[in-house]
Amino acid sequence: SVLCLLTFGELNGGVVLTVLNCVLTHYGAGRHVILLTLPDIEKLDLIGAVCRFLYMTCLFTTKISICALYLRLFMERRDRIIVWSMVAYNILFNIPLFFGLVFRCSPIQGS
Repeated sequence: SVLCLLTFGELNGGVVLTVLNCVLTHYGAGRHVILLTLPDIEKLDLIGAVCRFLYMTCLFTTKISICALYLRLFMERRDRIIVWSMVAYNILFNIPLFFGLVFRCSPIQGS
């Protein structure tokens, strides 16, 4: 079912995000920028961009999977309309966030 797929994707994304955050600390995340070398800063930018995208995706799938659970629990028409409107709001809210993240003003190579 859709709920199982969303939950499975959410859990896998959370594990990958945790591993990437550990890798970020290896390249100097949390240290003062003066102590970092230029190759480490470039790696931090690249891995950080992947983490931001993955974090946004994990939050989105978490919200949608909760809404899918509510759809299975609530049987009244009014409640289902409210849940579907929450799904639509989450989708409409995340579309500009996604495009803002993909097409940000400074490319990774230029930062």
